[in-house]
Amino acid sequence: MPEVFIHEGISYGPETRYWQHQNRVYLRTVASERQNHRCCYCGIPTILKKDKANTATLDHYVPRCHGGTDDLDNSVMACNGCNRARS
Repeated sequence: MPEVFIHEGISYGPETRYWQHQNRVYLRTVASERQNHRCCYCGIPTILKKDKANTATLDHYVPRCHGGTDDLDNSVMACNGCNRARS
């Protein structure tokens, strides 16, 4: 993950909302591709578009509220049903 994003000639560091959004997009895309666009728990095909029945959600092995981090080692893609069942 880059330390700084540059968009239209403006650099954005980790404290900015733009950087945080790009980090989430990066995590979702890479985690989904790593899992061949399938839920890591039940294996159904998923998509990254919102408001669809099989939308993929970013799930954390160790929840952020328990000290988990937002990095690829702690992130997997899960379908809505499996992610809700783990909550």
